[in-house]
Amino acid sequence: MKTLLFHVSNFGTGGIEKVLLGLLHGLDARKYRIILVIAHDLRDCEKWRSEIPPHVEVRRVLDKRWQNRVRYKKATGRIHPLEKAFWELFLPRVIRQQHLRKYRKWAAEADVIIDFDTTLAPYVHLFPETRTAAYCHFAFHTMWDGQKSKLDRLAARLMQYDVVVMLCDEMKDKTAMLYPQLSSRLFRLYNALDFERIAAQSKQWPPAWMQLQSEPYFVAVGRLNEQQKDFSTVIRAYAAALRESSFPEKLVIVGDGGDRLLLEAVAAAEGITERVIFTGFQANPYPFIAGARAFLFGSKFEGLPTVLIEAHALRIPVIATECPTGVRELLAGGKAGILTPVGDVAAMKDGILALLSERDLPGWLLAGTEKILPLFSLEYALAELERGVIGEVSGKEQTPRGGVE
Repeated sequence: MKTLLFHVSNFGTGGIEKVLLGLLHGLDARKYRIILVIAHDLRDCEKWRSEIPPHVEVRRVLDKRWQNRVRYKKATGRIHPLEKAFWELFLPRVIRQQHLRKYRKWAAEADVIIDFDTTLAPYVHLFPETRTAAYCHFAFHTMWDGQKSKLDRLAARLMQYDVVVMLCDEMKDKTAMLYPQLSSRLFRLYNALDFERIAAQSKQWPPAWMQLQSEPYFVAVGRLNEQQKDFSTVIRAYAAALRESSFPEKLVIVGDGGDRLLLEAVAAAEGITERVIFTGFQANPYPFIAGARAFLFGSKFEGLPTVLIEAHALRIPVIATECPTGVRELLAGGKAGILTPVGDVAAMKDGILALLSERDLPGWLLAGTEKILPLFSLEYALAELERGVIGEVSGKEQTPRGGVE
């Protein structure tokens, strides 16, 4: 039995955690002993903590409240800048020994260490005898505004790992072009989800939102953070479509974040406050997706957006901004969804109107979805994880691409 040690800095409510949960549920507990190391403890912000399988051994690097003070207050949006500056000056000196002691001890138990968010990089040199892998969830060219010195430091850190997981071919190709020295370590592994679990959960409507089952609507799902996401374009495109053609569908936005008030103001400025419904965070977003006429996605950059895989799994037509990276692959170059330029309100508006008016278009898009869905299944991902990450195969020996255009 091999021991796998997964590492994440925080256990929040994003796509990273969702994909990790899928792998933890899918890996055979009879074959692997699984340790999940979560560096910080964000307490009540860890809304998916209860979904970690019982056979997974959960460990904390920082298990005292004062050690997690800054991270917790940042997560809840209640930290003063001066307090943040003080703790970030003081904490690293105090907790580094905690990191060193625990990582050395726990790494000795592991056959493979999988750094699921690359936050273990400062300590990877401590494990020269252990196979290591890192997941990159964003493409190099989208990080730090292209500042070469920071990108070079990240590339140097990634050279410490035996395998560097890229979430799509576009990400892998661009990383290899920027840093050829990493090429032999790169391994493409799509994010994947348990489709049967998603289908079952899609029937579990929360009581507070049961009325949506009888109402037509479009849906958008994600963290309300306009630095990366682009819900404002979705709202404006929806409003523009309404002005051009009357239709009954409302816009349901599932998620929460620091920019909710800003987005509510955008809806008000467009005169559609009564047509836009903000549900807040939903631990189970699948009923909202499954009941929608279409899934609207706006973002400025991604790695491989999990929510689009979820929409595919529930057979909901997608209109999405073609941001770097992953979106074009997920929509098969436009054969499994409508692609629009980033921030282009008019193009997304046209996509909405096309779905409403062209009777054959939704079925044509869903036929394209069926062709690529197997690549994002949990079964496929687990087989690839065992072959290229857990196993002894290097990234350069990966089989040919799986057919996403």
